[in-house]
Amino acid sequence: MTTLPQRRARRPLHFSVARIAALIAVVLATGACDAELDSGLAETPQPGLATDDAATPSPSVSSSADAVATMDPQPFELRLDPVADGLDLPIWASSPSDGRTWVAEQGGRIVVIEDDTVRDDPVVDLGDRVLSGGERGLLAFAFSPEMPGRMLVHYSARPDGRTRIASLAVDIERGVADASSEQVLLEVAQPAANHNGGSILFGPDRNLWIALGDGGGARDQFDQAQRADTLLGAILRVTVDTDGAGYTIPADNPDPEGATGAPEVWAIGMRNPWRMAFDEGRLHIADVGQDQREEVDVIDVFAGSVGSRPANVARPNFGWPLREGTECFSGDCGRDLELIDPVVEFSHDDGCSIIGGMVYRGTAIPGLQGHYLYSDLCGGFLRSFRLAEDGVVAEEADWSDQVGPLGTPLSFGLDADGEVLLLSADGRVRRLVAAAGSAA
Repeated sequence: MTTLPQRRARRPLHFSVARIAALIAVVLATGACDAELDSGLAETPQPGLATDDAATPSPSVSSSADAVATMDPQPFELRLDPVADGLDLPIWASSPSDGRTWVAEQGGRIVVIEDDTVRDDPVVDLGDRVLSGGERGLLAFAFSPEMPGRMLVHYSARPDGRTRIASLAVDIERGVADASSEQVLLEVAQPAANHNGGSILFGPDRNLWIALGDGGGARDQFDQAQRADTLLGAILRVTVDTDGAGYTIPADNPDPEGATGAPEVWAIGMRNPWRMAFDEGRLHIADVGQDQREEVDVIDVFAGSVGSRPANVARPNFGWPLREGTECFSGDCGRDLELIDPVVEFSHDDGCSIIGGMVYRGTAIPGLQGHYLYSDLCGGFLRSFRLAEDGVVAEEADWSDQVGPLGTPLSFGLDADGEVLLLSADGRVRRLVAAAGSAA
């Protein structure tokens, strides 16, 4: 067995004035500082929270303190190779299977990278309708084979920052989308400027999955995350019409008739899910914490359970604000509820705001197969873990010393070959590769 790179010991986070300014300017998906910046609320410990360990559920969860991780059969090292630079806050990257990589910029443009060069003309510029800044902006796009000639976009809409999911006519071969063809599928009012979530994905079931935060402010102040009658603080699942003009509710959603909540709602208990990704039926969600904990949740969407979720629970509940990670946060901590525990969590000694990634399924680094990659806005590390068939973390690694400083990571993405990209606030797009001379 070969030992993977070990997790580094926890250390206090120190930032230069320039680094702090960059973090405040970006603020994407921030945890502890978001409410202070966006709503003026102080993030102080709330009185009356349960702290009795005996009353707090204590599932088996991997922590950043865990250090032992092994992999077979070959040792290897990773590095980040430059792909493109000069982009304006690149925030999502994907490919419509045309051999090119499409990248969303927070301000509203989608651009094309071909042969590691950014094309001069954008695919589309939605800047006239996107409200950008802080955690708002153009957040993601998605393609579906069920919807030829259309693509979906997720952005914060002018003038009030409401969440908007819309479709656009697109010519993938030419790499051009028509802003004037926009058809709005869904709009959700946002009571504050932060916690917008961001991901939209077509899953293995060919339905559209949408991740939305709890409405912002702090501490779920708008009472959204534990309610099924609101679309905030939730994972939504809908079937998009093939013409991109609307959607229907899947018959196997938890409550397709809307008897006990919104029919779109597939799961509740999210704070600010900053990126979700599917891998062979498992949904990975990185949820940004409040004051103490960052977490990665994984659930087997189609087989029933990963970790602690019983197969007979109709609407999954990820616990916020009853819990922050596995720590009790409010009320009775959900002790009488079937809550989904994170598979990995780390404290704010290591970071401030998780940047969710994806499971590696490329071909260039065989030894990394099955590893979920993630980072943190403040921590700037690169870590990964692999789940065993039973949903237990089998391997963990910290690759930070190998790849070097990440700067201020904003998101992960995939290029046209299915290789993992890292997008950062300094406008760079980099590709994860095996280091020269390393057996991957």
